[in-house]
Amino acid sequence: MPYNVDVCEVLSLADAGDSPVLPFDLRGSMDEICNFAVELAEPQTRLLALGGDHSVAYANIRATHARLCAQGMEPAGGLAVIHFDSHLDTVDTVWGEKWSHASPFRRGIEEGLIDPRTMLSIGIKGPLNTRDDLAYATQQGMTVVTREMLSGPSSAGGVAISGFVRALGTRSVYMTFDVDVVDPAFAPGTGTPSIGGLSSTEALALLRLCRGVNIVGGDVVEVLPDRDVSQITALLAGHIGFEMLALAADYKQAH
Repeated sequence: MPYNVDVCEVLSLADAGDSPVLPFDLRGSMDEICNFAVELAEPQTRLLALGGDHSVAYANIRATHARLCAQGMEPAGGLAVIHFDSHLDTVDTVWGEKWSHASPFRRGIEEGLIDPRTMLSIGIKGPLNTRDDLAYATQQGMTVVTREMLSGPSSAGGVAISGFVRALGTRSVYMTFDVDVVDPAFAPGTGTPSIGGLSSTEALALLRLCRGVNIVGGDVVEVLPDRDVSQITALLAGHIGFEMLALAADYKQAH
């Protein structure tokens, strides 16, 4: 209703099935997921990845970038990214591993898939892994809106998000949503719950501040069914995915 759009009239949708993974080879798993996604349908088909941890974002960003390049639409400097999360996910290594869910955006920036000057991280809170997480984000020019900056659309964080979205114009945007940005009272089924997060209502309101962005790919990640209660996290994640589709349909309808 907020967009006055019938998603299924505007978009042609299909479930592409499950990607293969290699549980004991994180880098290999990224390659498998990316290769699977790159080969789906025509290059202009846009990809929404559901499930898995946040490392999936790196694979889907890489696939999205490759598909744009195949159309002659390589994003100058890399994709713009709108990122909802409790964590920055800019860690270099965890126990020597460079391809975990703590590092997708650092790897994407290093490979030129992401333009950090057009990356917005929303809802960041809680303890950092190290000081380097935030230092790296700041040095690369990322825009960080912390949970403390968010207390409604007219808050400092809401104003920052609206201004960021306006500045993007028609630029190709990848949207990634980690359910742990939502408080575990509303989304307990996740691997790294972080208290003091958004409510479900606040998360939807912030997504709707992104109206007008040209979403070329996205994901909803970090749902852990083993820790879920009455499937409330899965219900939230499913609706967040639908909200992304509604944003894409709204943009297509307007253009």
